[in-house]
Amino acid sequence: MTLALLLAAGCSTADERDLCCDSVTLRYRYVRYGYDEYRDFIFSQRHFLFDSEGLFVREVPTFKAGAPRDLKLSELPAGAYTMVTVGNATEGKTALTPLTPGVTRMADFRMGLLAKSLDGKAFADAEELFWNSRTFDVVPGKLQVYYCDMANVHCHLRVMVQWESLPPAGSDAYTLIQSPLVPEYALETDESLDMPLHGEPDPEKPTESGYAFVIHRFPRSLFTPPAAVVSPGELRGHDLYLYGVTLRYLDDHIPAIQIVHDGTNLFSKPIDLAPIFPKWGWFPSRVPEQIYSIRLYIRDDGFVEVSPWLESEVEDWIDGGTIYG
Repeated sequence: MTLALLLAAGCSTADERDLCCDSVTLRYRYVRYGYDEYRDFIFSQRHFLFDSEGLFVREVPTFKAGAPRDLKLSELPAGAYTMVTVGNATEGKTALTPLTPGVTRMADFRMGLLAKSLDGKAFADAEELFWNSRTFDVVPGKLQVYYCDMANVHCHLRVMVQWESLPPAGSDAYTLIQSPLVPEYALETDESLDMPLHGEPDPEKPTESGYAFVIHRFPRSLFTPPAAVVSPGELRGHDLYLYGVTLRYLDDHIPAIQIVHDGTNLFSKPIDLAPIFPKWGWFPSRVPEQIYSIRLYIRDDGFVEVSPWLESEVEDWIDGGTIYG
């Protein structure tokens, strides 16, 4: 009951702007911990309408700045539709397939990395992207509300590097390379990644967001060709801090990392995170939000200790971890 009160809003026929005056309202939210944080994370949206045959109909404008919570639709012919919504994508940084009404199919709709690193050989950081795909029906004379749970489709990786002695001589310029990574999504739902978070579903519609049921659904990841993402670092005294944003990791697609300093790799071989994450209980496909922080401690003998990093205080570092040579 509490969840329902937090996630839903009432309907007043006295206000001509209210959802009751439109045939269909798509109500967007972003719920992680039982309450809606939509306006804290999603700052822009684009809405792409497809018909029951999967053909692109048109992009639906919001007529408001930012990311309005409600998208109200009227004067649509009766039938089934799917609205694909992308949050926080901007021109020049995120690639979206050009769509032609009546020609482009939803199966061909892609969203992916676009911005390149300075040398043009890899991608720069992704944007903090969100998405939703919602199928709905238009029924003449029937007023309907459909809940749309935006899903987080990006990943944050934070790395702190310390040396037993001193950082290598040279400039303060360091870069983090993550590879291989997912370069793009097919904007169709991958049912194997469905993630119910709160409430109980309608037994007749177990995979649909509802009044008091929150489920995050994720797009299908495309892996060919695999991507590398390059992110800059900052040396603060003798400690190095690097921060990268990519598309989401999956349990079976976790990258390796390398750090480059003045054109030279810091490690003799990349540090593979794939066998490390499960040891720490980190399973990317099972969490709605991916924020990972790791600590690398480079010893004088060339070995590297890899451990989780809790960022509040030095005393919070978790001892142990994996050693690379």
